[in-house]
Amino acid sequence: MGKIRTAISSKTRAILVNTPHNPTGYIWTRDDWNNLANIVDGRDIYVISDEVYDSIVFDGQQHIPGFLQAVFDDKIISIYSFGKAFHITGWKIGYCVASKAITEAFRSIHQYLTFSVNTPAQYALAKYLDIYDPKEAARMLQAKRDLLIDGLKSSGLRQLTVCEGTYFQLYDYSAISHLNDVEFAQWLTVEHKVATIPLSAFYKKPQHDRIVRFCFAKKDEVIEKATRILRSIG
Repeated sequence: MGKIRTAISSKTRAILVNTPHNPTGYIWTRDDWNNLANIVDGRDIYVISDEVYDSIVFDGQQHIPGFLQAVFDDKIISIYSFGKAFHITGWKIGYCVASKAITEAFRSIHQYLTFSVNTPAQYALAKYLDIYDPKEAARMLQAKRDLLIDGLKSSGLRQLTVCEGTYFQLYDYSAISHLNDVEFAQWLTVEHKVATIPLSAFYKKPQHDRIVRFCFAKKDEVIEKATRILRSIG
């Protein structure tokens, strides 16, 4: 939070929050929200909270929605996505929760940005919500996370903090290669057919950490094959 406080200036109009966080998998606690509230208290600053992985949380963790934090009054927007929870990311179907004033302003410009979402997907989602069990979906993805972690225990990759949410897990590969993360990701994809994301893609300025992000929202047999390949290279 100290870095957030230091970054704020007279020009700051909004702060972006992401919880559960991509790529670290960290979930904001109530203390995190309270600390942010103390930072923006008395300032004309809005909070835009990206919560698209809200239902994908593990190990008994609980997602705390931003829009329920009364301390922000009418200056917070929580953004959600059906794409993440229902595995239809390409369709880009989501929604936001905010005060009446914000949603009215949002609707006034939305038709000029994305006029409408495809109708069949909206009907399908509305029907599926009647039977959807978010806890079961989270249990399924937690099992896949654990399958990935167990499969890489004897590899040369060093697991960073176990993700609390999302479907991503970070690994340090410095014991395997001295390539930078972009080159390592390219090498791994071309030579071993295992795709990953270099962590530097999430930064504005170049980073020198040898860390990559693995996605475990895959079939078990795909995860098992990938971990088998990764164990063989170091």
